[in-house]
Amino acid sequence: MRGYTKLVIGFAGLGLFLCACAALSTRLDPPRVTVADLRLVSAGVFSQTYRVRLNVQNPNSADLPIQGIAFELRFNDQPFASGVSGQNVTVPRYGTEVLELEAIGTLADILRQLSQLERERPQTFRYGVKGHVDLRNGGTRLPFEQSGEISLVPERLTR
Repeated sequence: MRGYTKLVIGFAGLGLFLCACAALSTRLDPPRVTVADLRLVSAGVFSQTYRVRLNVQNPNSADLPIQGIAFELRFNDQPFASGVSGQNVTVPRYGTEVLELEAIGTLADILRQLSQLERERPQTFRYGVKGHVDLRNGGTRLPFEQSGEISLVPERLTR
């Protein structure tokens, strides 16, 4: 009976220790990711390759050791191109890194964009980037999403 009691107390103590460690672990906010540049690298009949530069801002008090990223670019709420990278980069605490990545678009993506522009003749152009980064420390995945809008109607000058 004595050995059983020690075993139960030992497991209870281990459980409390693990709970305390989990409570002390740092909760990371997702990075802020914005598109800095987009350039067409090559174009074929069925696919296009783009060079994408993403600004990755770290709003945390700890470094973000990124081991991979997956993202999708959207224009007017439609998929435009997507990319993945296993690039290792550490974004310093409260710092920014620029990632230069490759994204692939398809003929279907381009045709969908052109069809929507012709049908709707929008007054604004909506854009966005959505995805996630995977961290090197234990497989943590942090999602990100950013979007914006640009007016396609020239503003009149007032006097």
